[in-house]
Amino acid sequence: MRNAPGVSMGRAFDEGEATGFWLLRDRPDAEQAAVHTKEFASPTRHALYARRGGPRSALVSCSGGCVHGSMALARLALDLTAPEPPAKVPAPPAFLPGAPGVSTQHRSARETTVTRHGSSMRVSWAKPRTWATEAALTAFVLRLVLYVPPVQEV
Repeated sequence: MRNAPGVSMGRAFDEGEATGFWLLRDRPDAEQAAVHTKEFASPTRHALYARRGGPRSALVSCSGGCVHGSMALARLALDLTAPEPPAKVPAPPAFLPGAPGVSTQHRSARETTVTRHGSSMRVSWAKPRTWATEAALTAFVLRLVLYVPPVQEV
């Protein structure tokens, strides 16, 4: 599984009865997404679009420095376009297993804060929280841990 094309394996974590891990689908189509960035004194703002010329899917504001990789926001923009299953959205956990040092706090149905090593990102969704936004946020957090090393203290 570790060498399967199109899939990345997250860090292993202990679930009490067994060891678990996350599987992340790669997004080779992330280049079609558009991310427009504006840097202010604080914060840095990123407007996410699943396709150029399409509607904005989210606005991400980073304070304390950006903690995401260059393609992470493009993948998030595309993940937000996933189809919706007809089900109620469960309350997400504040901490994901296998994602050490990262926490999420849902401020409203349209706003989530992701904190990692003292830096925070406020994600303002274009639509209310749904299965697709939760799945996209989970994948974003896990890719953040998998692909972006933590900031080293000097």
